[in-house]
Amino acid sequence: MTLEKPVASIASIVLAAGLSSRMKSKNKLTERLNGTPVLLHALNAVGNSDISETVIVLGHESKKIQSLLKGYRSRIVDNPLYQSGISSSIKAGIESISKSVDGAVITLGDMPGITPDILNALIRNFEPGKICIPVYNGKPGNPVLWSKRFFRNCAVLREIPGAGVYFTNSPGPLYTAQ
Repeated sequence: MTLEKPVASIASIVLAAGLSSRMKSKNKLTERLNGTPVLLHALNAVGNSDISETVIVLGHESKKIQSLLKGYRSRIVDNPLYQSGISSSIKAGIESISKSVDGAVITLGDMPGITPDILNALIRNFEPGKICIPVYNGKPGNPVLWSKRFFRNCAVLREIPGAGVYFTNSPGPLYTAQ
C-alpha cells in the first residue's frame, strides 16, 4: 500500500499594490492583454488552481483595481505603506491569510503568463518548512511558495531589491520546482 502525500492548504497572496512606475501614467494591472486586464489573468490562474484561499493586496489606485474584482472570491487587503515597496505588501498579505494554511504562494499581479498548472506544480511539490522557487530555463522566478514557518520572518524583509534579498539570504532550506 502506498501512502499519498496529503494535499497542503496553500493560500495565494496576489500583489496588486505597486505604483507601475515604469508605465508612467498607466497602471499595468488595468492594461488589457487579449481583451482582459493583466491582473485578471493572474487571478484567473489562481482561481482555477488548487489554491485554498486568495488575498489580494491593493495600494496604488486601489479603487480602480477593486472595481475589476467583482465576482472574485478573495479577501482584499489595503496596504497603506505600498509606496515603501513590495515587502510591505508581502507583510500585509501574510498578516491577512488564515492561520491554518500550510504555506502561501506570493503571486505577482502583473504576471499574465502564470497558469493553474504552474501553481499546482508548486502545491504538489510543497515541502513543509521550505521555500519553493520555480525554475524556468535554469533561472529562478516567480511565484514563490513559502512554508508558514517563514511567515514570522516577513518582518525582516528588505527592499534591496524587494523580497529577493530575503530568499538569497534565507535562514532555511530552498528547493526548486521545474
